[in-house]
Amino acid sequence: MPDLKSIVLENPMLVEAKRFGRKFLGVSRGNTLSRGILVLSCFIYLMLVMVTFSNRTSMNSDYIIQFQTGLLCFVVPTITYGAVAGERERRTWDLLIVAPISKLQIIIGKFVSGLIVICSVALLMVPLIFILAVSNGDRFMAVMSGEAASLGFATAFSACGLYVSSLMNRAFAAQAATYAVGLVWLVLWPMLVYLLNGSGDSVGYLLWSQPFITTAAVADRVYNIVSTGNVPWWLYSPGAQIVFYGLVTSVFLLLATIQIQEKKNRAVRGVGVA
Repeated sequence: MPDLKSIVLENPMLVEAKRFGRKFLGVSRGNTLSRGILVLSCFIYLMLVMVTFSNRTSMNSDYIIQFQTGLLCFVVPTITYGAVAGERERRTWDLLIVAPISKLQIIIGKFVSGLIVICSVALLMVPLIFILAVSNGDRFMAVMSGEAASLGFATAFSACGLYVSSLMNRAFAAQAATYAVGLVWLVLWPMLVYLLNGSGDSVGYLLWSQPFITTAAVADRVYNIVSTGNVPWWLYSPGAQIVFYGLVTSVFLLLATIQIQEKKNRAVRGVGVA
């Protein structure tokens, strides 16, 4: 049974995560396309900073947190969909699962690649959030609650995408299925709750796991923007968000690990029968 040290600190799959990080950040010698994309990204980010600064008195920090959440909704699936399904499609998965590493090490190593993207986006958004928070006197705990909901959701969504990828044999199918899960989580579920419950007191509890609504609910406590019903404030605290999304992430990672082990067992039994 692998321990925490072998899973995280001595995981051979972290080499792949580091290589992915360099690729994602555009650090590639002699790659003109990567450099061009990096320069364009820097220009767009600079424009975003300028727009934020010029509108600092008419916007509050939850605007950027909402933007960050929306950006991660589209970015995270593009990173995780090929984690396992892509390996199967390239016929490299069979080599990976017979390597002298555990299935959990494989999943954690793949998961770290998604965390690199999430952390990179979060670091880019920090200056923008800081500008608006200072300009409007936003409460520190309110900002932290919004950030916990946004990044917690992105982390759980990344683990969900990894699990979906472990179910699929084709990368495109995994990507489509991951976006479908995001659509249900963020759009269809809130619509269903509002249709069935209207403005009842249970709505706030049922939609607590929707990051956009949670961020708006936190803003409501400060700016009176939307109504959150009788949901207690502590549910919107950073600690509650971290615990909830941490549990969701752990469940998806465990399911992904079990899934790849089951597929390996089925393949071994198939070879034995043949």
